[in-house]
Amino acid sequence: MSGQTPSNKRKGGADLITEQKRRTVYRPVLDNPHTKVLWPAVSADDGKLFVDLLCSVLQPVGTYIDQKNKVRRHKNKSSGTPVEAEQLQKPIRPEVLNYLTFGINPTTIALEAQASSVYAQSAYVSPIILTTAPLSKKNRKGPVTAVFIARSDITPAILLSHFPLLCTSSSSPVKLVQLPKGSMGLLAQATGIPGLGIVGIRQGCPGASMLFNGLERIDEVVVPWARFSRGGNVYQALNVKQVVTSAPVNSSSTKNMDND
Repeated sequence: MSGQTPSNKRKGGADLITEQKRRTVYRPVLDNPHTKVLWPAVSADDGKLFVDLLCSVLQPVGTYIDQKNKVRRHKNKSSGTPVEAEQLQKPIRPEVLNYLTFGINPTTIALEAQASSVYAQSAYVSPIILTTAPLSKKNRKGPVTAVFIARSDITPAILLSHFPLLCTSSSSPVKLVQLPKGSMGLLAQATGIPGLGIVGIRQGCPGASMLFNGLERIDEVVVPWARFSRGGNVYQALNVKQVVTSAPVNSSSTKNMDND
């Protein structure tokens, strides 16, 4: 009987020993400001309405590009009657093009230019200002007030991760509208631009009054940690939390304790 295992090492005793060999530790946890930002919600009915209204605004662009392609194809042909040449004159550029941005890069540059006026420093010259159009043309353009993105049709999603911050950092309010799945094909069909999934629209865009009215139902983008940067150089204390947990005792420490 003396050779039997002690009761604390039998069934259930192993848990007791394991529990005794764990120690209390305090793990620091830092608040991460770069958390995922939620995009403003858009209902299915509103999403379909925005696509229809946006395609209506883009219709002159599609007509213009289609006429340009016809003229280009006619010039590439070796034969053609004078009557056909008169009918295929160079199309007039629609005014609505001055109020639109197409694609990721042009829309990003426009939003960065609006944000640079808020975060500009005296010793820093934004490269955006050096690469944009001359001031005489730039001054005639109103600010971008809404960005429509076929979010479900664009992959990878990281390509769009900067838009919420740019919209909330702009010198004037910018609405961020995610369009329903399949909108990329409709936008490409309306404009004649293949793979078009992002459209920025400026204030005062002709024929877009109903579209602007519908934007009132869309909430503004909220980035909680970005609001501090608007107040200038304001000190924010480091937010560190201590989480009480446990960790197993190091085996080497246990051996040293036994030797002592």
